[in-house]
Amino acid sequence: MNTYNMNAPHTKAELSGWSQDLRREYFTGLMQRYCPTDTQLADMLGCSKSTVYNLLTACSVSRENHRQTREQRAAWFTFVTPDVPECAQSDVASEAIPATDEHEVPADAATEPQTGSCFPFDRLSITLTGKPAHSLERLWQLFSDVDDELELTITAVRKGVM
Repeated sequence: MNTYNMNAPHTKAELSGWSQDLRREYFTGLMQRYCPTDTQLADMLGCSKSTVYNLLTACSVSRENHRQTREQRAAWFTFVTPDVPECAQSDVASEAIPATDEHEVPADAATEPQTGSCFPFDRLSITLTGKPAHSLERLWQLFSDVDDELELTITAVRKGVM
């Protein structure tokens, strides 16, 4: 008989031994309770943000364009930091704020700490195939936390015309 702790942080390696249904339930619970960012999930799981995207997609777990609240951010920190006494999880509002479609920066963003990162490549070539909206969403996920100023060139070719 196996026991699975759904209220504790786990690594990707630990979750790989779980069934698909248990992983879906685990990720769904994290999304509802904490609404973590891909970066936060990647740090906890010990993997890349693209792997997080693939894991969530494989489990059919949707982000639903919600933004993490300050209370959820504080609760997430408590959740992933084992040395800090865990707060009562029922105190955390599970209601998330819908994000705007245009990815607007909130008015109070200047007062919040930024968690951006440097772009790790001098040059990168990416080929994405599929519907434009899906490809743009993937690009957003890849570059959303990069602080560096980049020059992106996008060339669109209708599939099968090359």
